[in-house]
Amino acid sequence: MKNKLACVVGVAMIVFGLSGCDKEQNSFIDLCENSIKDQLRSPSGYKRIDLSYQKNYLSPDQYILKRKQQKESAELSQIQIEALRDGSRKPVLFVANISYDAPNAFGTLVRNSATCDYLSKDGGLDQATKEDVRINGKNFYDRVDDFVDYAKKRYLKDQDGN
Repeated sequence: MKNKLACVVGVAMIVFGLSGCDKEQNSFIDLCENSIKDQLRSPSGYKRIDLSYQKNYLSPDQYILKRKQQKESAELSQIQIEALRDGSRKPVLFVANISYDAPNAFGTLVRNSATCDYLSKDGGLDQATKEDVRINGKNFYDRVDDFVDYAKKRYLKDQDGN
């Protein structure tokens, strides 16, 4: 009887433990796909083709370097650095590579791919938003800046042509 109970409890722990990982992965993939869809002319035509997912634990030095590479403006406080070094904060880099089909301006499906990442200071996704997720190295605000630059160039080109 005790063996059966232990077996049932063990199986339940495995099932519920694995479902927690799936929930985190699904949450991250949803953030990524919503960010990708925001850039499409026809988000309803989006169709995922392939997906790979990684959760990379970072050392404190790797985390600090990654923040610098991503040009994070906020400096880490001494308390935050100590929390990284003593292990009370465990930074993680979530990465997903997504291949997808989406219609272009003419309605023709075009195959695209995107690398999505999110740098978490504490190993979780609780504070992550689609604005924080980086698509091909650019966060939401970088993508808005690119769009504004593109619109300015188009406007100036149109003005020169008249």
